[in-house]
Amino acid sequence: MTMTKHNRAVAEHLSTPATTGLGGLLQHANYLHALAPKVQHKLPETIAKHCQLANYRQGRLILAVDNQAIATRLRFTLPDLRQQLRQDPDFCGLIGIDFYISKPEQLALLQQTKVPQSRIPRALTTTTDVDNIDIADTNLRTAWVQLLQYAAVTK
Repeated sequence: MTMTKHNRAVAEHLSTPATTGLGGLLQHANYLHALAPKVQHKLPETIAKHCQLANYRQGRLILAVDNQAIATRLRFTLPDLRQQLRQDPDFCGLIGIDFYISKPEQLALLQQTKVPQSRIPRALTTTTDVDNIDIADTNLRTAWVQLLQYAAVTK
């Protein structure tokens, strides 16, 4: 089957690693995934197991903490943590560290999230046959099918 012009544009947008759109989101997720172990290593052990990297943007590091007691302990360690992280080239532009108390299910999600590959398989970007899409995750498969159906309707 041939792809319509609109389907090709959607496929290109989804598979292009850019600074905006899904490509930018995947690129930032990969970046955070690489930084997370460095942050964990610099945190005191008693705090590290209750704390996850949530974001790092524009020189601000944001940590998700699972309870108020750890947040209080973290508050006292922030000056030392900031100084230690600034010695790492990835954090040389670190302006400050913020944190928030996360709901337990959000923290668990941050800990278990696996960063997806930054490229979408070519077979998925060229197919319009929704019955032959090989995606194990049912939510992702459903979203992909809806996107393809939308693209077919708006051509």
